[in-house]
Amino acid sequence: MIRSAILIVLGCLPLIVGTSPDDAVQKELARLNIPAKLVPAGKQPLFLVRADGVQTYTAEEKDGKLQWSAGSVPEATLWDFQTAAKVGTHSKGPVWIDSDGSKLTGDAATVVKEPSPNPDAIAWLLLAAKGDGKGRFAKVAFVQRVDTWGGKAPAAAPAKAGETQGVHYHATYVFLGDR
Repeated sequence: MIRSAILIVLGCLPLIVGTSPDDAVQKELARLNIPAKLVPAGKQPLFLVRADGVQTYTAEEKDGKLQWSAGSVPEATLWDFQTAAKVGTHSKGPVWIDSDGSKLTGDAATVVKEPSPNPDAIAWLLLAAKGDGKGRFAKVAFVQRVDTWGGKAPAAAPAKAGETQGVHYHATYVFLGDR
């Protein structure tokens, strides 16, 4: 009887304590109000992480003028959405590497963009992705970059070709696929 009572209490614990991890993710996604064009049909959010890093721009000559490259190179640390534990890295490719060793590569040719609601931040994105078939990224088919802060190319023109400049940024990456 005591064992049954303990099992009932443990079964109700999520209701008493709060929401499940999936509920927390759904609540965060609702808060972000991600535009429909960045939501792939039939795919579910599997997990999300916060990124803190740098977008690096390179000065190029185009039409006789120096300007910052259209594409930046990311270098970020990834943090678990709920625990704030370090869970991986994000870098040029784009590539995400999880602490479990799994790797995900985004297809830059499939990018869908939406301006950030924050005018001083890099765009929100959706891109197709392919994992290495193992670990956390095994079921991921798409990645959204949303909730961006910072990261836009410098406002001041570059002084010379080849010059680089890093700009701090934050983002939330939502990994989507089939459950």
